[in-house]
Amino acid sequence: MVTKVKYFHSSKKILQNRGNEMDLSNIPVTRTKDIRYVLPEIEQDQFNVRTRAALKLIKYALGEPKINQKILDLACGRGELLRLLAEDHYNVIGLDSDPNCVQSSQQYAQCLLGDGLLIDNLFHENEFDLVVCSHFLEHTENPKVVVEKIKYVSNRYIVLLVPNLAQFITLEHKAPRYVTPGHLHGWDPGHFKTFLELHCSLKIIKWESDQVIIPGRPLWRRYKFIHSIIRKLETKILPKVFPYISNSLIVLCEKNSTGTDSNRDI
Repeated sequence: MVTKVKYFHSSKKILQNRGNEMDLSNIPVTRTKDIRYVLPEIEQDQFNVRTRAALKLIKYALGEPKINQKILDLACGRGELLRLLAEDHYNVIGLDSDPNCVQSSQQYAQCLLGDGLLIDNLFHENEFDLVVCSHFLEHTENPKVVVEKIKYVSNRYIVLLVPNLAQFITLEHKAPRYVTPGHLHGWDPGHFKTFLELHCSLKIIKWESDQVIIPGRPLWRRYKFIHSIIRKLETKILPKVFPYISNSLIVLCEKNSTGTDSNRDI
């Protein structure tokens, strides 16, 4: 049976040459190929905002770079975060399963080609002071297992980024006709806190927001002046006022949590 479905976000780029109909059995059930190296300018801008938010949490956790510190950027993509960390003189290593991403990342820092699901075999226990993992958990069949592997190689801090199912821009995509190939899991702020603190025994130290996208992008981005004003709203003001509906859930966690803090706010 062939069912008509609609795709959104980067899924359009994967399927743009496949027409408007697709057998649902062909939708990937494992992690899709990393396509971040083909992002158009408008989405690259949004990706950069997310990267800077992750960097902010890393600096909050580690402070000024130290010679003996080590950071792992798991599923590092094209190396945007690697570049920023290397420019700030942090000792960082990247890992990605996509050869194109590894080649791009090696311009900025050491980057290894490998499966992110096998990091406990690739690195030693407690080898890194901090592990950052951006928009990877939602692609894995068992994100709890992945978090446990991340905990194994980190001696203290973990920074995690995942899409926010409560983000305002995707409210229209809650209907069953919309699918996101490759995304096997998803969280809103409350469920992500529950997952990390109750099921993964992590302690959330700090939340960060990236941007709150205002609907109507295809219209207002045609006008440079309006676009610049709206981008300031989306990246500077709205994330502070409405952090729960930002595009990404971005958290700094610490290992060996002995409990949860139900009163901690974003």
